Amino acid sequence: MPCDLRDALRRAVNLVQGRAGQEGVRMVLPAGDEPLWVTCDPEHLHQVFVNLLLNGMDAMPHGGALMIELRRREAGPHDAAVCEATVSDQGAGIPANLLDHVFDPFV
Repeated sequence: MPCDLRDALRRAVNLVQGRAGQEGVRMVLPAGDEPLWVTCDPEHLHQVFVNLLLNGMDAMPHGGALMIELRRREAGPHDAAVCEATVSDQGAGIPANLLDHVFDPFV
């Protein structure tokens, strides 16, 4: 089903905004006005954004900036156009001893 990537992100931001404010996390959001249409399940995409935002907040226990970027990459001659979402934080990162296990449940 067609979904504007920005709408799924806005819903997720609205859901976690209160916690972000309490923890001193400032969310830096994209300012674009143009829709970024993707074919997806909007509820699943919303949940992905919520999880990414919460993980970013957890990585910054003393606050910081949580940056979200949305962009469209134009299609090549043999490819479809692609939309990208990037979420980055100012946390310390994943400890080296856990890198090999990041996709294991409950790590």
